[in-house]
Amino acid sequence: MSEGLQKELKAMEERIIATIKQELTPEAREEKRYTKKLHNTKLLLKNYKKFKMHADQAEFTAQNLINNDLIEILGEDYEQDHDEMYIKSILKTKERTAMMLNYITNVLEFYVYSSNNKTNINRAITLKMAYLEGCTQSEIAKELEVDERTVRRYIEEGIKDVAPLMFGIDGVKLSK
Repeated sequence: MSEGLQKELKAMEERIIATIKQELTPEAREEKRYTKKLHNTKLLLKNYKKFKMHADQAEFTAQNLINNDLIEILGEDYEQDHDEMYIKSILKTKERTAMMLNYITNVLEFYVYSSNNKTNINRAITLKMAYLEGCTQSEIAKELEVDERTVRRYIEEGIKDVAPLMFGIDGVKLSK
């Protein structure tokens, strides 16, 4: 191996080691953890309506299977056990989704209730309108009599405020 190639490999190795050391600092790990919780909060809020549809649809699907006596129609023990397990699985998924919906709703209601100034109240109302009610940013801007950029800022800052309510200490940015 040529001396030039060895130098390049050594320099590359040193850069990789420096990058890894930097990523392993407590501050970097903390920032990554916080960013992940913010991302998860956004995903939960963004998908609230889909969760609600899923919970409603799961109830309909399980009820349909029960009402149509599908289990009895199929007859064989294996299929019967399999179908009973499928129905229970649907109902369990619906139950977990409903619990998550209830949790998200309660967190946002608490955020509205605990807001202590006009800006925080507007952030709380904005999150509720955007994610629970499905309003567009322009509809929210019109309702609150603010610019759409302000609505986007309310959403960003509101998510940062809500993350600790959803994830406890993991939703708090501890490092500077």
